[in-house]
Amino acid sequence: MPRICRIYSALATLIALATMLALAGCFARSTGPKPVPDSAPSSNSPAGAVQRFEYCWQSRDVHRYSALFAQDYVLVPAAGDSSANSAPHPWGRDPELQATSHMFVGDSTHAALAKITLFFDRTLLPLSDPRPGHANRWHQAIRTHVVLDVVIDGGLGPAETKQVQGFALFYLVRGDSAQIPPALAAQGFKPDSTRWYIDRMEDETLTGSGGLHALPTQTSTWFSLLMLYL
Repeated sequence: MPRICRIYSALATLIALATMLALAGCFARSTGPKPVPDSAPSSNSPAGAVQRFEYCWQSRDVHRYSALFAQDYVLVPAAGDSSANSAPHPWGRDPELQATSHMFVGDSTHAALAKITLFFDRTLLPLSDPRPGHANRWHQAIRTHVVLDVVIDGGLGPAETKQVQGFALFYLVRGDSAQIPPALAAQGFKPDSTRWYIDRMEDETLTGSGGLHALPTQTSTWFSLLMLYL
């Protein structure tokens, strides 16, 4: 074979090899693991914050849940709810996060709930905050239906289903007017007009009624369910 032909043959082999290596690299990059997108609703609006609350219960997301509440958050039990008699007063951010952490993931003394199903209204309509001194620009309110079913692991005994139905009234504050919790400030959270926090929730589930379940069912209030896990 003439020398010039051997040179062209060697060049063709090198080009073919380089092309194969490049394609292999592209294939490896295209089929490698990809980051999982954040499917949680954004708290960039009052409705988004309430939807994110619902998502955190459904997915047992302790981390995102802890970032939903302003430092001055308070949960108000339904009028006439006897479970409030022995509850912390007021029920603030700390007991809220402690009780829900026990529900979602458990700890050394609390078994996590065996099942959590929570549904709010599909369309959440922000309303004017009726509290004096709470201007609409920074404060909104959302009232929604609540359908919450949980299954409590009975350990050695039978499992127990509890159902919560009724309404919940959320009060929301825009991030540039909210009291940022020190724990969130330490993570870099700052006053932010594009984020909304929950600063009050009123439990209106006292009149909820039970449904049909395979397991024994008890009708509870939202607050009384939280009290079980404090």
